[in-house]
Amino acid sequence: MRILHLIDPGSVEVGAEALAMIADAVKRLPGHNHDVLIVASGQWTIIARRIGLKPIGSITPVNGRPILARRALRNVIRRNESVYGRYDVLHAWTLSCAALASCAAPNHQIVTGPVFADPKNSKLSKQKIMRLNRSAARVLCATNEIKQECASLGIDELLLSETSLGVDSDRIVAENRKLLRDSWGVDETTFVVGSLGNAQVALRATTLVEQTNRNIRLIVHPHAQLRFQATLWARRLGGDEKIIIENQYSQLWNIASGLDAAIVNTAQCNAINRSLQPNNLLSVLWLMASGTPIIINSEHRASTFISDEKNGLLFPSSDVNTINQGLMRLIDDPTLAQQIRSASTKFVADQFSADKLAENLADIYQQTSRGQRVRLSTTHANVKPPEMVKFVANSSKRTSAIIERSCC
Repeated sequence: MRILHLIDPGSVEVGAEALAMIADAVKRLPGHNHDVLIVASGQWTIIARRIGLKPIGSITPVNGRPILARRALRNVIRRNESVYGRYDVLHAWTLSCAALASCAAPNHQIVTGPVFADPKNSKLSKQKIMRLNRSAARVLCATNEIKQECASLGIDELLLSETSLGVDSDRIVAENRKLLRDSWGVDETTFVVGSLGNAQVALRATTLVEQTNRNIRLIVHPHAQLRFQATLWARRLGGDEKIIIENQYSQLWNIASGLDAAIVNTAQCNAINRSLQPNNLLSVLWLMASGTPIIINSEHRASTFISDEKNGLLFPSSDVNTINQGLMRLIDDPTLAQQIRSASTKFVADQFSADKLAENLADIYQQTSRGQRVRLSTTHANVKPPEMVKFVANSSKRTSAIIERSCC
């Protein structure tokens, strides 16, 4: 089976963590012929190769918008298919790439996702959404909440289905801990906290802990919010050493082993701030896979994965005092911290392993290549189990005709 993967790593939905997830899934599907095309600048092609992907090339979207690269994509598909044969499936890993594929190759079978960021960040026009529905592109969603948000954009509900994300814990190298902490200028007597959300709120919480004569430092991820403001605030308090911006080892699987805890918050949670932290859903899974205790905002999308005091700690929105108390509990109670580490790694291994994602994708590719673009439950009145020969959509006669035609 020949599959063309369309990846837009420069978009708000994708980053290095997502590239690693894609690379780990592709590696576990050796029976398929994978072509990877980067829909971004050549710099991302280098990063993708470093992470483990082998792109056949890249196309640069006009004005940074992937959906405007349809002519270049059409030429790539025609050239490769003329030599190696037709692609069985086009796997667009973001909604914007799916819109691009539906414009450039509307007659191909298209799979999208799994979508794990706010789908509204894709900024798809109504016309692009109509094309997604016409091409009957199957949209995979990481959670039921994201599935509902995709439906609210106008994507046909019969095209939406859920699938889990995948994290390969083998990427997390524990022996790098000393190297990391040496680069940060800390030793094992220092409690090191990472921040993925609002850096200013995280800095206030760690400062309160420091005032109790506990040795603590804050490591800020490059994707964290309000990094500049937090740095200025630390200087006003009289010490740049209170906060460390981690740029050298920015990938979470590289820095997670050096952390003793992580704060994931969505303080001042609005549309602007949400768009600045797109990968936190996947980033939280990377941290949990490493055994890093998570202190997370109860309003955060990833909080559905957390059971309080079992595989993490939950706190109310914008409550700096609660974050402070959670940090002090982890510092003063090593037993609780160890319980959370063990529960976190087991949870990710059971629910979000890279092997499980690869198995799901293999099944999805088989269904899609046979024309079964939508998997419906057998309780649906129009489904004929077990073969699911024809599907009739109620929302759109046009979509119904395409789905029925493709399945016959």
